[in-house]
Amino acid sequence: MRLGPDADAVRAQIRMFSYALAAGVVILAVVIGLTGVGAAAEPTTLETPIRITVIMAAAFLLAGARALTVRIATVLPGTDPHVAASSLLTGVLAGQGVRELIGLAGGLIGFLAGDLAFMAVLAAASALTIVIAVPGQDEVRRRIEGPRS
Repeated sequence: MRLGPDADAVRAQIRMFSYALAAGVVILAVVIGLTGVGAAAEPTTLETPIRITVIMAAAFLLAGARALTVRIATVLPGTDPHVAASSLLTGVLAGQGVRELIGLAGGLIGFLAGDLAFMAVLAAASALTIVIAVPGQDEVRRRIEGPRS
């Protein structure tokens, strides 16, 4: 008889929320792409220093998203499995939210500047990192149940 949370159910929740966040970024990019160049009068491209700055900021946010996930999801050995599952779910979704922020900011920058190619790159990077960052079944089980004796 299992008294703790089901690792399959926790992973299903993580996958559902993560895929919804990724789909939101993709839908935003598609809508902006289909509506045209946005606020700019004609299609433009961002200057190279601005592109590099935004890409560096996105890279730091991606690294920060992983660090945030690990920080929130880490629990002490012997922690109640329900608390561990809640921490894991909260940590993963907080990190996924930061990854989604990259796609939404990319959509906003692309829309306002009229640089749809740059918007597409940031949206794709955001959606892909959200999907890639979904933890595997073994990792979910290990984090909830703790190390096996």
